[in-house]
Amino acid sequence: MLGKRQITHGIPAIAAIALLLGLTVLGLPSTLAQQNTPTPTVPVQTQVWLDLTATAGAPPPAANAFTATYEAEFANAVRTVTAASQSTPVTAPPEPTGSPTPMPAGSESALRASASELVPVTGGVFLMGTTLEEASQAVDECALYGSTCDIAWTADSMPAHPVTVDSFQIEVLEVSAQQFVQFLNEMGPDSHLTGCEGQRCAATAAEVESSFITFDGQEYGLTNEDILADKPITSVTWYGAQAYCQAIGRRLPTEAEWERAARGPENYIYPWGFTFDPARANSSQSGTDGTTNVYEYQVSAGPYGAVNQAGNVQEWVADWYRSDYYAQQADNPTANPQGPPTGTEKVLRGGSWDTGPLFLRTVHRRSAQPFETSPAVGFRCAADALPQPAGTPTSAPANG
Repeated sequence: MLGKRQITHGIPAIAAIALLLGLTVLGLPSTLAQQNTPTPTVPVQTQVWLDLTATAGAPPPAANAFTATYEAEFANAVRTVTAASQSTPVTAPPEPTGSPTPMPAGSESALRASASELVPVTGGVFLMGTTLEEASQAVDECALYGSTCDIAWTADSMPAHPVTVDSFQIEVLEVSAQQFVQFLNEMGPDSHLTGCEGQRCAATAAEVESSFITFDGQEYGLTNEDILADKPITSVTWYGAQAYCQAIGRRLPTEAEWERAARGPENYIYPWGFTFDPARANSSQSGTDGTTNVYEYQVSAGPYGAVNQAGNVQEWVADWYRSDYYAQQADNPTANPQGPPTGTEKVLRGGSWDTGPLFLRTVHRRSAQPFETSPAVGFRCAADALPQPAGTPTSAPANG
């Protein structure tokens, strides 16, 4: 189960960067566990990041220690790592072992009728990723909320680079438990095991304690429908998320699309602006100790109207994950990036009910293997833009 182990983010790239700079990087944790868990203490070691030393277990370095010089060094190091890593083979996970379970006649239209509302997102050029200056400020902000963060956790979100996306649509709300259970029931008994391209769609309560999906051998349900129906679906695999979106005629958003929807034309750091506001997100600062209904926290809505892109659950997106992918894109930009062609983990976005401000930022990246599940991971779907009348522009101008 995803929540039971550490998921590393870019450790190979980070280690290589350190070697290139003549540094030693040790003990760089990145997990889907709770953000405010103290950083593990590494005995008799000095943790170094881009020439900024800090004894293991000590507070993170101050924001004013980061300069444009370090940012340039970081970008150059990542580019070198990228060149070296391109010759390193990436092992893909097992291929799907079968076809999706056929949907009964008429079921797809019923699923589509219950699907969440889509809102249009205007395409254009935006700045994807972040800078050391912003990341260091986010690390410092952790201390304000009683936790310790590590600047290394932000390394895979750099360098910031311009990205072009076409206009598209994204769901206002995260997919609910009720919607996903309907999907499983339409596919039929035991579909949670192999019904999503031959892969597991989700874990049930009989298999994973944190799941609230029930299965009696014939029908799927919820452990408490009155309470859980409108909560976001969790304990769902990437395969399950993708299959649900396809069943309603949609798809998972790409990582670039997800970030565009959350940041908007102003390149916000949080969906609502540039400053964290604990009242706007279901996070570790909310005291909820779990997910809230998908329609709650309307105050979290981003520039285009999507709710809960910060907090509640982290969200699967379409892309494979690589820690150095942003460096590749900075050197070889492409429109509508789709992520690496293969990999072993899929990207997660958005932070969750058990994470703090650093992880709720619109630029933050995490990852997990596509067959893993977690009580803090769900998803939302996207779709291509609706056809426009002839002569209507489909994308905003640059920086719009």
